[in-house]
Amino acid sequence: MNDLSKADQTRIESAAWFKYQFNNLKDMLLYVPGVADFILLVPSKGYGCLIVVMDIGKKRITHTPEWIYTFESQGNCFQTFSNLEQFKVIVNAYLL
Repeated sequence: MNDLSKADQTRIESAAWFKYQFNNLKDMLLYVPGVADFILLVPSKGYGCLIVVMDIGKKRITHTPEWIYTFESQGNCFQTFSNLEQFKVIVNAYLL
């Protein structure tokens, strides 16, 4: 399995897990290529939204530290993941 297919598989598994685990919020998790792997449009724990970016294989974080700082300083949360288990931990920590 090459890096791209691993990234795609992880993205598919993550979205499926989210939709199963948080069915009532399934329409709030968006895939936005070029910006983030996922944007969760749900305010939680003082944040306005959550961006989760995959850091795997050829798909590396392209946001600059300055962009991340600005995004977070506006009251949002930025996280990275490289596998399904990390995605679960991030989402559960954000929502629960």
